[in-house]
Amino acid sequence: MKTTIEETIKLFSLEAEKKAQANEVGDSKTANKSYDKTIKAVKVLKSNGSISSLLPLLNDNRLAVRMTAAIFLLSKYENISLPVLEAIASSEGILAFTAEMTITEWKKGNLNDYL
Repeated sequence: MKTTIEETIKLFSLEAEKKAQANEVGDSKTANKSYDKTIKAVKVLKSNGSISSLLPLLNDNRLAVRMTAAIFLLSKYENISLPVLEAIASSEGILAFTAEMTITEWKKGNLNDYL
């Protein structure tokens, strides 16, 4: 059975949030599983030219979903993804740190092969 874009976006959102929650409590096993599922969703979207389907998630009310979408949209939509990451980086907590490090590494060109 083929997965629809909507189902893929839903999976992406769910797993991005699960990963963040797992990281908050130090559950690396769950975080890693969720990360793998997030990557799988991104690969599906990229393979059928639908990565832009993540754009609405830049306005999601869940910080982890916004951040994860912004990260995977950087290579194609830097002009709108970077401000989202900058806003998150100005907050506090592990997501702020992740956003800050992502921005730093992106500007150095170290993420081009991954995103």
